[in-house]
Amino acid sequence: MGRQINFYMDKEVEKRFITFLLQNDYKILYDDTIEKEIKDIINVNDIKEYGFLYVYKEEYGKIIYYEHYGRERIKGINSPVFDFSRTKILEDEKGIREGRIWVNTDLEFKSPDIKEQFLKDYGKLVQWIKKNVPYQVYSHNGKDRKGYINDSIIQYIQMGYKFII
Repeated sequence: MGRQINFYMDKEVEKRFITFLLQNDYKILYDDTIEKEIKDIINVNDIKEYGFLYVYKEEYGKIIYYEHYGRERIKGINSPVFDFSRTKILEDEKGIREGRIWVNTDLEFKSPDIKEQFLKDYGKLVQWIKKNVPYQVYSHNGKDRKGYINDSIIQYIQMGYKFII
């Protein structure tokens, strides 16, 4: 079982979110799909466009890795990490891909206190997003939707961009 918050976060808010994470002692692990390696992010400019992000604190426990096509990858579903998928604006497709923070709530921890802190920290990330990405009504394909979406993303919708799953 898991929890997640979905959002459409613009690049400026994303930079502030990553800065918030780094300032609050989270490690950000970037699984670079181009260079095929896992990197520690130490500032917001270290993140490239393509790859997977995992938010982590060492106190949560050990990350589980697995072999995938001859390289080591993070097994997010079995690791004490927050899976951070970023909102993507795909200019060539005129599309927008939703972002999310997802966490596996069924993980085993060394102690109940660590699990409690893990879930509390997830709640802090959700609160940050709710504070910085407004929950609002927007129109898409003639239908009203509600969600966490920055105004700048709504402008893309008004220019004819479509949501991509």
